[in-house]
Amino acid sequence: MTRVYSLRFLIAALALCIVCPLQAYALFGFGSTPINREITSTPSGATIYYSQKEDEPGTKLGTTPFKDIIKDDKISPAGYYRVEKEGYKPKTVYVPNQEKPADVKRNFELQQITTIRLKVISNPPGATILFGKDINNITKELGPAPYTESKTDAASEQKPFWEKGVYKALLKGYRPKVVASERSEENKQINFELETLPLPPEPPKVEYPDKKTVAWKPVNLDAYKNPDVDLSSGIPLAVMNFKENSTLDIGSQAADSLIMKLQRKGFVVIEREIIEKAITDLKGAAPADKKASSGIELIKDLSEPLKTRYFLIGSINEYISGNENIIILPFIPDKEKERYQKEYDAYMAYFKSENISNPQPVKTLQEWELEFNAKSQTFSMPIARVSITAKVLDVKSGKAIWTGIANVSENGLQKGLNAILSAMADSIGDQGDGKADSKNKR
Repeated sequence: MTRVYSLRFLIAALALCIVCPLQAYALFGFGSTPINREITSTPSGATIYYSQKEDEPGTKLGTTPFKDIIKDDKISPAGYYRVEKEGYKPKTVYVPNQEKPADVKRNFELQQITTIRLKVISNPPGATILFGKDINNITKELGPAPYTESKTDAASEQKPFWEKGVYKALLKGYRPKVVASERSEENKQINFELETLPLPPEPPKVEYPDKKTVAWKPVNLDAYKNPDVDLSSGIPLAVMNFKENSTLDIGSQAADSLIMKLQRKGFVVIEREIIEKAITDLKGAAPADKKASSGIELIKDLSEPLKTRYFLIGSINEYISGNENIIILPFIPDKEKERYQKEYDAYMAYFKSENISNPQPVKTLQEWELEFNAKSQTFSMPIARVSITAKVLDVKSGKAIWTGIANVSENGLQKGLNAILSAMADSIGDQGDGKADSKNKR
């Protein structure tokens, strides 16, 4: 009978353990009182970590809502409970030790993390974005546009905010632009619509002169004629052979050519053969013991037999030819100078009027000319140089009524000689004020 009661008690005890385990543990003295642990969060779904010390990462218990039973009296529910959820600030709560075991029940009210975003864009993109506290101190470089940045209060109780200041956009070829911004705790977007800067003037175009025009120069005649004397009045003009320092007999050739040119202009010119016969006659009439006259004395002696008072005498000072090195310098045409100077002035005036610095140096017209002068070219060219001086003397007054000196560089000696004699004939026949300084004729 006793065995039957014992069996019935055992069965009842087992049933109690199944239905009410905590009460069974306490009733039968199997161990300490179990502790219920319940952790929740608002919102739910947060991860729970538990540690004995605050600076330890802790052990992951699970996610909220979380429930368990602490059965071993060697395990204490006291400690640090940390709850973490993406998008919310982590929160830690300390549960102290209790004199008597007590259930742990905690709810974590999670604070959502505030994120503010900054976006700076430029049109066109790629501008360098800078920031500063004031317009005179914009030195902090943020990066190229589009530039993005974000701030959160994940590690702070203070709401994030954007500093009050000034943003600046810099892009080559565009005008720098500044936008002021007030402090803000919201998302912020700053747009820069950049204005193109005027293009610098296109460098002036240059040309090289034709090497022939550099090597061969037209006649340069410096002459003076007495305006009170008219050589075309019918009084004969005697043209003497030109003196020369060579054996080429160019002097008589020059005299014949000038006589022909003057005759075509209507001058009465004594033929060279008549002059030579008169000279021969004078020499033949001179006593054997007396030296024949020459120079000015000869001219004076010839005036009577030739029935004239005007004599043209001259000298060929230079009559040479050969290859020479010539240097050709580039030049900026006048139209191109005018175009460049106009664009340069407008370009510089823009930056001055806008009070902004010039993004790139621009050369002046004079600087371009100096630069181009260094780009010379050298050629070897055949050059003939001729130089002649001449004068028309009035033997009656003993004065020169016309004087001239001329030089030329040509591609042939005969061509150069003919050009000078033509210029002299024109000058002698000129009925102007008598001045013919630095005439260039070809």
